Amino acid sequence: MLSVWNTVKGHGDVYYDSVTMFAFLLLAARHLDTRLKARFDLSSALLAALPDTALVETGTDRVATPLDAVPIGTRVWVPAGAQVPLDGHVVSDVAELDESALSGESAAVKRAADSAIHAGALNVGPGFAMTTSAPRAKSRMASIAALAALGMTASSTLVLLNASRLLQSSHYPQPFDRTARGVVTPSAL
Repeated sequence: MLSVWNTVKGHGDVYYDSVTMFAFLLLAARHLDTRLKARFDLSSALLAALPDTALVETGTDRVATPLDAVPIGTRVWVPAGAQVPLDGHVVSDVAELDESALSGESAAVKRAADSAIHAGALNVGPGFAMTTSAPRAKSRMASIAALAALGMTASSTLVLLNASRLLQSSHYPQPFDRTARGVVTPSAL
């Protein structure tokens, strides 16, 4: 407001460049925050898209069992076109998987017997057998979703911290005063 008044009067300091810079930085931070939230929402959606059951092999039968009830070391069948339900190791000769949800790599990979595989990978080859090595809550996909949730809560704190640093290094009035003991208190505006 002062800059507009000084422009009309024809003398005094104007701060259009400072206001423009502040608006640009604020919009850029909001744009980045929105893009990151969309990326993290995708990883949470991938965790939610995991199958609810695994085809546990019991002798000659395959029984659909809830993932939380499948113990470590259980032999599980992954049919063609299905997602790997839990982290584990390949028992069959080979497994052809699309791991793009986990690594971003779009090319299918072949995993040999005893190779580690992770929940969320898509079986693009014939069905194969695997043994589980971790419960659902400790799978790689669950870790990705947990990091995404942490990133979403931490990003708000980082944005506020960086905005505070920006304000402290500029010509704007300070919203906080430091007392002699180093305690930060709200200033009278």
